[in-house]
Amino acid sequence: MTRTNLFILFILLTSMFVTIAPAQGYDWYLGFETGPCVPVEEFDEYLDDEMTYGVSVDYIPREHLGVRIAYNHHEFQYDHHSDVASPLEIDSIGVWAVIDYTMPRYFRFYGLVGPTYFYTRHDDYIPWGDDSKDIGWSGGGGFEFSPYVGWGFRFQALYNSGELGDGDPRASWVNTTFGMSFKF
Repeated sequence: MTRTNLFILFILLTSMFVTIAPAQGYDWYLGFETGPCVPVEEFDEYLDDEMTYGVSVDYIPREHLGVRIAYNHHEFQYDHHSDVASPLEIDSIGVWAVIDYTMPRYFRFYGLVGPTYFYTRHDDYIPWGDDSKDIGWSGGGGFEFSPYVGWGFRFQALYNSGELGDGDPRASWVNTTFGMSFKF
């Protein structure tokens, strides 16, 4: 187990005992998540699925409507026309609209959609040219289960699409993540 995984596990376990009282009038959510990212459409022919890690902040100033700012790090293995797989890392920063529905107890459901900035880091074995940045879009949804005041567990699925490299193929993948969220 790597240091990063141990650190995340430590934060998740110790934060289970923290109680944060919610603020009146608006809600802030701080989320941490990780899970598999699965390439779809033509992107699936070039890449093997790996992992994604993310952090996000939701601000819900009005009932059911808000905004999320999220950073995600996606890791893939590029194996198209090669005997050796090359690592491909994609960082993304998104500013998404949030449609939020909080149940009276324990559950919060939400939908997300909006623009996302993608930045790719890869070695020379991947023939994508010099264009490794794009503004694409992301959309999806999820739910949170909050058994205690101030924090809960989060599950979400998010579709990402961007034109990275020379545009062939269009990069598209789905993150299915599990994590924790803290309500302030």
